[in-house]
Amino acid sequence: GNLGLLLQRIGQPAEAIKYLATAAGQKQARTNIIEAWVRELNLLARLSEVAITIPKLVRDHPNSAYLHCINACVLEDSGQFQAAEEAWKKAQSLDFSSPDVLIMRGERQISSGNTDAARTNIDAALVINPHHSNALFAWVSGFAKYEKDNTIRERILGQIKGSLERPNITFLDWSTLHFAAGTIADAMKLYDEAFHFYDTVNKAVWKRYSISPDRYIAAAAEIKNTYTPEFFESKQATINREPSGDDRLGEGLVFIACMPRSGTTLTEQILSRGGLVKAGGERQEIDQMAAAATRAVFDGKTTFIDINDITVDRIRQISSIHQKRIDKIANGVPLFSDKTPRNYYHFGLLYLLFPKAKFINCVRNPMDTCLSCYFNYFQWNSVKYSYDLEALGVYYRTYEALMKHWHETLPVKIFDVVYEDLTNTPEEIIRELVSFCDLPWDETYLITDTGNRMVKTASAAQVRQPMYRSSVERWKPYEKHLLPLLNALDADYTHLTSPT
Repeated sequence: GNLGLLLQRIGQPAEAIKYLATAAGQKQARTNIIEAWVRELNLLARLSEVAITIPKLVRDHPNSAYLHCINACVLEDSGQFQAAEEAWKKAQSLDFSSPDVLIMRGERQISSGNTDAARTNIDAALVINPHHSNALFAWVSGFAKYEKDNTIRERILGQIKGSLERPNITFLDWSTLHFAAGTIADAMKLYDEAFHFYDTVNKAVWKRYSISPDRYIAAAAEIKNTYTPEFFESKQATINREPSGDDRLGEGLVFIACMPRSGTTLTEQILSRGGLVKAGGERQEIDQMAAAATRAVFDGKTTFIDINDITVDRIRQISSIHQKRIDKIANGVPLFSDKTPRNYYHFGLLYLLFPKAKFINCVRNPMDTCLSCYFNYFQWNSVKYSYDLEALGVYYRTYEALMKHWHETLPVKIFDVVYEDLTNTPEEIIRELVSFCDLPWDETYLITDTGNRMVKTASAAQVRQPMYRSSVERWKPYEKHLLPLLNALDADYTHLTSPT
């Protein structure tokens, strides 16, 4: 357990979580070990893996304010808001002098659109500790863009700079504060200063976690070479199978894909306004389905399966398991959306599994998309290509090439939601989107969401705002800094081949 704690502190999450999980599984595991393990899962967006065990962990460690906070989050996600409120109160009573509970509550309130309460909690956390990196980051993420008093923003930026000068600062806190400083400087139109903060932290993270862009080119090339017109022709029996049991062929499923920061959160939020689509957010199931389709275990050994050899029975099995899981989450809502950006990698497999599903691609200007990724804090290097401008350009072009391939090859319509069109002529595009999903029209689709639906991505604050065009051509003030990105985007990846 102690090794896991050390790895966590120095910013090695993948290794840390292995040791922490092992230690947490021991009888009478220490509370700090359990908290560290759950914290890693939460940061890696894998909390759902242990959600069912959280009540037991709370019973076993009743004096852990953090676990009560996590329990509150799980209860909110399942719609048990009164029970969640009691969990928040319990956490606060256990740790009334610490800012951590206030920060976690505030972050959740930003996600649910309760910005006034969020501001109260995060401001209170900063009174307790003006240099708390998570409190400063939460304040900046939730309020910097919409704060009208520039003196307040100047004060927060000063607190961030002062926090960066603290001795023995961890790499995680240092990274968090740099992204916070960049965000608030950008909001203040201090573009050169903002880029300095962003560029410094991105280069530091990339130095630790760099990955060759060739890997993205190779992965995209393999997908194109696998899912050809001939492949889909050979799978007609699978595609045209009749519904059977829980294998409903994906009727009611909506898969949204894109480069990150291209509008999936907004698109999903629009679809959910009418009450007929359950917003599933970003999910992990597609990776599990892909593994199930291409791997099998015999005598304890994993064997890889050629997707060309997958049987109709295996497709039915995977489809049925997923549909049963979604039915439990949807709770009777007829449609369910999955807005995981990397869904586009799996459009071929998803079509085999769910030939009656709807497929949506969110598109945004490549420069704006890549700059937004570079400026976004994907914690624990979860989106590795985002920390390098050249890698971002390569990844965008491979995404673009794959989407061109799917449009030409996939035997089903893919609806493109172009961000610039959506913000310019929202009603026209929203009507087309609603019609594409076979939903009856309702004026509610045109009303900005102000409800308590949880939005867990970096778009949580802005998705609650009225439709705006300030993010269009956002890259222009930073043009002189973006030559590596411009050069990478100039490359042609239309005809992808694996690098030699």
